[in-house]
Amino acid sequence: MAEIVAKLRYISGEFFEVENLVYMELTGDLDAACDGLRLRFYSKNELPEVKEVTLYINGEKAFFGYCDKQEFTKNKHGGSIFIYARSSAALLVDNEANPATYNSPSTNVLFHAEAKAFGFKNKLPDLVSEHEYSVEKGTSCYGAVNQFVKTLTQTSIRVNCENELVLPDDSKTTDLDLTDITEFKKCVNRAAPVTRIDYKISAETPYNRHYKSRFCEGAKIMRTRKLNISSLPAWQREYTLADIMQNAAKDYYTVTTVIDGCHIFALNSRAKLSGVLSPDDNYRLYRTVTTYDESGEKTKLVFLKHNDLKEVSYVAE
Repeated sequence: MAEIVAKLRYISGEFFEVENLVYMELTGDLDAACDGLRLRFYSKNELPEVKEVTLYINGEKAFFGYCDKQEFTKNKHGGSIFIYARSSAALLVDNEANPATYNSPSTNVLFHAEAKAFGFKNKLPDLVSEHEYSVEKGTSCYGAVNQFVKTLTQTSIRVNCENELVLPDDSKTTDLDLTDITEFKKCVNRAAPVTRIDYKISAETPYNRHYKSRFCEGAKIMRTRKLNISSLPAWQREYTLADIMQNAAKDYYTVTTVIDGCHIFALNSRAKLSGVLSPDDNYRLYRTVTTYDESGEKTKLVFLKHNDLKEVSYVAE
């Protein structure tokens, strides 16, 4: 059984270690800025207002973030506290970036403009672009940094438990022994992939430009979208088309496994499931859900296969 330790910090600065834990759920998603943590534990009395939450699993820090919701419930059987918290990336999500246009932007420049003031550390690769980059009104601080990085790398940034902005490491492997797996599911989802995007780059022209996936076409999927990208800078247009198509097809092939116990795995790590997936299958860890309750512990892992969509662009005559 895993050792689960949850520590709360009140707005006064005092700490409280949770006892009588009834339920814990920790979720992480590769494309979501924040991890989410739910806690429920018995308590005779209401607690002071909670600001910060830190979770350790088997001595390893698994979560650090800020309390969004705190509930105290009492009935004839006793009292309980419920806590919902988001990881510290919530600071970047909840604050709006300064609208600005950057010439020759870099991750370092954007970090200093949007994240440094909140106490974060920059562990992102040093990426630089020769193109102009605009942050529009209404963009979050997270979005200002992430959109730039994702345009160049096709990967969303993460904020780890040490308040560091990082790119998920794609060199790690999640190696599962089949004897550890209590539930296994493979799914083919043909409901969302897009075969072709018809687009235009000026308001006056028709949708005579096309961005097509030969992979989806070969799978006999017939689904098109219309898109006006005339307002986008030229260097972001190809990325936007590719991102829409990749997002639509991201859960085309999924593998879901459930194992006993509470475990920590690195998002974006490559799945290694001997006897189930071939070594050439490019499945990456996309989502984790770790739960504990009075009936036991389990960790659900969702792997998505990265498919080469074989995109091509062409203009209709």
